[in-house]
Amino acid sequence: MKKSELKGIIKGLIRELLKEEVSVIPYDIASDFTKFTSGIDSSIENAKRSFQKTLKSKLVGKKITVRASKGDANQIKTDYVITPTGANIAEINNDWKIYLVGEDKKRYFVDEKFKIKVTTSQEVPQSNPSSMPQEPTTGMAPTQTSEKPVAGNIVPQK
Repeated sequence: MKKSELKGIIKGLIRELLKEEVSVIPYDIASDFTKFTSGIDSSIENAKRSFQKTLKSKLVGKKITVRASKGDANQIKTDYVITPTGANIAEINNDWKIYLVGEDKKRYFVDEKFKIKVTTSQEVPQSNPSSMPQEPTTGMAPTQTSEKPVAGNIVPQK
């Protein structure tokens, strides 16, 4: 076969290939991207809700000492002793901020690098009269001691 004949055959094959219809399948990336971002949003909301629940169970209604800025996240942080009535987390300027709502209805933006001190009130056990130790009774009337000093500054013990 001559070179020119070979070129003719190749050109004919190329024409035949080009005549075939190429099927194009459209792909709507926007719907899948929307699903993706919705999944992220849902995950963030679930994590946020879980964290808020933890904050509320550990801090709300308890007397705490917290390092925070009062009123605005960008204020100077100082230590406050508060009893939070609410706890929340919010995204402010692409940064997550934890804030507690005090009894004064102000927001306290927590510095999460410092530990929060939760003051626990130790309950004094109720005294049960039957469990109290009784003084032995001798059948004699109790003796009275005087509170007057006996010698200078010595006071008799009861």
